[in-house]
Amino acid sequence: LEIENYLANNDDTTISKMEFVHLIVDGARLKKIASKLSDILDKPIQIPKGFERRSAEEYEAEKKSFKWKLRHKILPIATISSIILLLLSCVSFLTWLFVYMPIVSETIYNRGYSLLSENNYDAAMLQFEKAGEYKKKKKWYFRYANGFREKKQFRQAEDVYRRLLYDFNHDKTGGLEYVEMLRDDLHNYERAENVLKRQVLDYHINDEEALISLGDTYLEWALERDDKYENARQTYSSLINMYGTKDVFLSRMMKYFIRTDKLNEVLPLKEHFVNNLKKLDINDLTELGSYLVKKRYEDDTSDEDYVREGIDDVREILETALKRDENNANATYNMGKFFLYNRNFDAAKHYLSKSVDMYNKSNNLPSTSLMNNIDAMRL
Repeated sequence: LEIENYLANNDDTTISKMEFVHLIVDGARLKKIASKLSDILDKPIQIPKGFERRSAEEYEAEKKSFKWKLRHKILPIATISSIILLLLSCVSFLTWLFVYMPIVSETIYNRGYSLLSENNYDAAMLQFEKAGEYKKKKKWYFRYANGFREKKQFRQAEDVYRRLLYDFNHDKTGGLEYVEMLRDDLHNYERAENVLKRQVLDYHINDEEALISLGDTYLEWALERDDKYENARQTYSSLINMYGTKDVFLSRMMKYFIRTDKLNEVLPLKEHFVNNLKKLDINDLTELGSYLVKKRYEDDTSDEDYVREGIDDVREILETALKRDENNANATYNMGKFFLYNRNFDAAKHYLSKSVDMYNKSNNLPSTSLMNNIDAMRL
């Protein structure tokens, strides 16, 4: 900078400046150039450290020093080695985390599920726990829970469901399956209600599926406690208020009216569905058909006789149920009764005999199906 400032701005003669330039061009040492410039400007000129021109001997001597080796050889090699080591460590960790651990976990889950299939339930549970130490996989929680349910091992199934809710942040699907088991398999309605409220709805507030399950729980509970019918009605009504009039809500209200024997409320809802029975699930369809057989042919004479005469689509409803599931024992039984009341005895015998076979092949029949089986054998 001092040289640039002298050549560009100083008032010295052109000849002096040319002599100074020749000094630089001739390759004079920087120390001599600085001394010459100091004399011209009449002020000391400092040479920045590292800019002094050194002899070959001086440079070779510096290259042999530890300081030079550290800066120009050791540090670059160490830096590159550290970067490579860091990359290798990252690759190793990611491989361990996302390849090794999942593969080992999958292997152990499979081994445990094979033990479950062989009815070695305690050993299967130990393998399930061991696999989770490597990597917890939600799909395997569901497989083990369903596997234990199919084997009627409800204690282990409940344990898996509880872990699923804890390990996967109160997973809604897991919670609803857990409730389904408590309600439909164990008939533990109070516990099902508690799990729905505390483990599902507290974390999935006003969730549509969870509220439907709550209403269904109250409706099944009402078979033991009549006061729960009102809880079911209120739950289904709140769903309609929050989410509007949907077929899934109307089908639940229809089931509520069937269970509380309100034919005048059932028939308008039946008419809503009769042109598109696919909107009703198989259980609701079967229950509607069974109820209509009872109201059309079995109930004692009452003020509803004029309404009962308008029930003329029982066969269509039951046939639709059987088309969806030909092994539907309750629909088969009620189809037999329909033909019996219409004096088609050959068809009645066929369906009633078939329903008895279906009932006898089933385990853990609900009370309604058990009574149907007894009645079919009697008829």
